[in-house]
Amino acid sequence: MNHPLVDRLAADERAQLLSSLRESDQSPYYRTMQSGIGGTATIRGVDRIMLGSNNYLGLAGHPEVVEATTAAVRRFGSASTGSRLLNGTMTLHEELEAEIADWFGTEDALCFSTGHQTNLGTLGALVGERDAVVVDEFAHASLRDGLRMARTSVHSFRHNDPAALEEALATARAGRPEQILVVVDSLYSMEGSLAPLTGISDLARDAGAALMVDEAHAMGLYGPTRRGWVE
Repeated sequence: MNHPLVDRLAADERAQLLSSLRESDQSPYYRTMQSGIGGTATIRGVDRIMLGSNNYLGLAGHPEVVEATTAAVRRFGSASTGSRLLNGTMTLHEELEAEIADWFGTEDALCFSTGHQTNLGTLGALVGERDAVVVDEFAHASLRDGLRMARTSVHSFRHNDPAALEEALATARAGRPEQILVVVDSLYSMEGSLAPLTGISDLARDAGAALMVDEAHAMGLYGPTRRGWVE
């Protein structure tokens, strides 16, 4: 006998849609790769062009990266077996963070396991219920998830529209928050558009707001030293 929760899931339109896509072999989810992922990937024995990978620079398969990874596994094993907070911080983490901080000219850096966790952890630490966040309507889903977890007041503005940003900042200020944070991507991977960061930063500064820029898709591609669109 099914539990009501199981019955509810079975009746969900999204679950039914996924089932129908699987039955017709049209589901884009959980496609099994039988090879490493580079410019192409082997799926069901056929080489196909990969258009969804984040491995923009091809470094995941670079011989030096593979060799360094292999050496690290031999030295430290396959996992830290604990969280970074308690017993999972290794010299490898500290060395990497020191190199990143030196590259960006900052006091320090902090690494997370994934980009999604980065935005959840960062926004959860920066803002809360007494603050307000003004965010581009096309901001990455991980940023949206982080804002939901922060339980802060959120004001969206039209994508890459400085006038809309200015209006949203005025609305946010009217709520008299303790702090205002503007959140944007630098390179929006789904649209291929770049944020007008000069205008955005000027408006944020004039409003007394802080600015957070997610460089996940631009780092390594833009700037004189490839530090991203902010550079």
